[in-house]
Amino acid sequence: MELSNSEAEYLLRHVTLPPQLPQKDDWNERCCDCLVQFTVEVLSDYIAQGSLNEDGFSRARKMLYSMARVMSGGAVNGNALANEINQLSSGGS
Repeated sequence: MELSNSEAEYLLRHVTLPPQLPQKDDWNERCCDCLVQFTVEVLSDYIAQGSLNEDGFSRARKMLYSMARVMSGGAVNGNALANEINQLSSGGS
């Protein structure tokens, strides 16, 4: 995954720094999507290496995929949310 400088800075702030920093709203849709994608890739790599709790990491990865499908342009996509809820009610995860 190739990151721009702003994406790398966003990841650094939101993964390694305490929640109180940078003490301003720095939300950016593109960078937030990048953070989700980065997290999914890390989880996928960890699962591929045979983690001790593969099921838990697989569920976390599925949750992030669902979140990415439901969020669209910084807002909730109603149709995607309805699909995710239907999958949950029919036994999907």
